[in-house]
Amino acid sequence: MVSSVRTLLWSNIVLIILQGSIAQWYGATTSQPTISPGTSPLDCNFLYGYCSWSSTLTTYRWQRQRGTTPSTGTGPSTDHSGTGYYIYTEATSVSSGQAARLQSPHITKTSPQCLSFWYHMYGASMGSMTVKLSSTTLWRLSGNQGNYWQQARVTLTNPFNKKVVFEGVRGSDYKSDMAIDDIRMTNGSCHSPQVNTVCTFEPGTCGFRNDYSATFTWTRKRGSTTSTGTGPVSDRTYGNSTGYYMYIETSSPRSSGHTARLVSPLFSKPVGATLCLQWWYHMYGATIGTLNVYVKDSGSTYKRRIWTLSGNQGNFWKRANANITTRYSYTTSYQIIFEGIRGTSYTGDIAIDDITIFNSSCNATSGWYTICTRSCSVQSNLYITDTYGTYQNWPL
Repeated sequence: MVSSVRTLLWSNIVLIILQGSIAQWYGATTSQPTISPGTSPLDCNFLYGYCSWSSTLTTYRWQRQRGTTPSTGTGPSTDHSGTGYYIYTEATSVSSGQAARLQSPHITKTSPQCLSFWYHMYGASMGSMTVKLSSTTLWRLSGNQGNYWQQARVTLTNPFNKKVVFEGVRGSDYKSDMAIDDIRMTNGSCHSPQVNTVCTFEPGTCGFRNDYSATFTWTRKRGSTTSTGTGPVSDRTYGNSTGYYMYIETSSPRSSGHTARLVSPLFSKPVGATLCLQWWYHMYGATIGTLNVYVKDSGSTYKRRIWTLSGNQGNFWKRANANITTRYSYTTSYQIIFEGIRGTSYTGDIAIDDITIFNSSCNATSGWYTICTRSCSVQSNLYITDTYGTYQNWPL
């Protein structure tokens, strides 16, 4: 028993000698495994090792990491789940253009497969990441993608007896650490719902307007808000001082209970359809009030609350989603209203950013969201079951 355990542990780091030359691998097993029908050794969260994946041992390689990478201004601060391991390429002390390759075992599946994975590509001089099926490029992304984990899906059309290869190419300097986590392969082609990015607030307010019948207004902002101890220091889209978001400023002359409402342009939807609204919010401060989200049927003054949250949620952006249904099934157009209510003092700034609408319900689109580092969390379907008799009614 002791001998077999040692063999298993030592099989995680091996030397493979091929035709007189030495090729060193991280995470390789003593024999390259293949994928048996009905199972997927490609699945890996890197918690206990590299699973069946292998990376060549060169100066620039894919390596396991927990927590932050050694360099500032690049790389993730945690794995995708927030508590485990991921693999990444360390861009310090290597030359621009060097490539690190991570490869799978041979695949024995003959039918199309969906490969999903989470990637993190944050850094001012980010290089590129490529996914190949043997020598065929299926997916490629380059440049700074922001300081958060995002998911990608790639269809492997004819995967039989081929290997998946992740190739990371180093950018112009050390701020080029890229990472991968939570790889999974499932049967069938990848499918995604139709997505409409409504507004990032970068070019402007995208047709959103303030409701001037409310007490005060939402403001487009970049960088920090004017008060200390409340509000974000940057937007969510870019994660720096160049990006914009919308927020409510709760300093004087605002007082407890004052309300600001941001009203969307008119959106259309199929008759009877349920859509999914996704947005990001920031609710940090000792006296945070409430953020409400409403749906308003076209031609009606009634608004139904579909989401609400109150109190201090921490100093980071969080993602939320809620189903969009209209009061009458035959309604084909609607508006979204974000309502911020001021708390008891000035440390109550509330912000929103990156609004998206999916053309299917939130349950149906689960897993297709742009996601999150440990500093983000999902408030999924915090749905207020107002009956049709308890709609809010105020003039717009």
